[in-house]
Amino acid sequence: MKEIANGMPFINDEKVIGKWDFFDIVSSQDNFNPIKVINSTFNKGFKEIYFLPEGEKYWIFEGWTKGYLLIHYGGNEPILTYKYNIKDIDGSSYMFIEINENAETYIEVLKKVSERHYKLKEIGRRENINIPFVFDEKIIGDWNTVGFVDNIDEFCGNINLNDTFWLRKVSFYPNGQAVREYSDEEWHDKWSKGVLIDSTKSTVSQYTFKTIDSVEYMFLEWKMGNYVYGGMPPSYYVFKKETA
Repeated sequence: MKEIANGMPFINDEKVIGKWDFFDIVSSQDNFNPIKVINSTFNKGFKEIYFLPEGEKYWIFEGWTKGYLLIHYGGNEPILTYKYNIKDIDGSSYMFIEINENAETYIEVLKKVSERHYKLKEIGRRENINIPFVFDEKIIGDWNTVGFVDNIDEFCGNINLNDTFWLRKVSFYPNGQAVREYSDEEWHDKWSKGVLIDSTKSTVSQYTFKTIDSVEYMFLEWKMGNYVYGGMPPSYYVFKKETA
């Protein structure tokens, strides 16, 4: 018998396969009313989940088996197991996922929007990375991370030297090459004027400059799993140029 994460046996559930959009958060399933949505804008880091055939995993979703969804938030974090059940209401299918965290229990509600049997290569955002190289003297050099924000206007030069970031530095070279230095690895990318090109994830992240209190900062779109698979808008890493 096929197993998924945590050694759980895979049991098929045709009703769950397809695409589900985040719909609401309620205190209990009995309190759910599809006409009176309460928390549709609650930020969970994703707006959609694909249940792929055979319980196949992707991104933070470590797979599924009948009645259960497994999630892993990375690193040394444990793989979490969440119960789900499905209910048809007024011609639509809703999924209710039990969440227990920080001594709090609530229900995440998803609405099924497609019954298609998606393949992994079909999901996620893919952008045109065939961009001709245009030189930009201003970006050349090493840029050190000083912040991470959801929106550019959130950053007001409020640098906390005690903060640690997964992405530590980005170096832009005159030949169009770029290197992202993470806490545990390096990623080699390309760039052109105004953008950083990630050929692995097929994304193009825009960079922009902003001067705050006479200091110039560079803001770079963060297009990782939340953006590629979660349907969320990009966040921003904030950088300050390294001086000799």
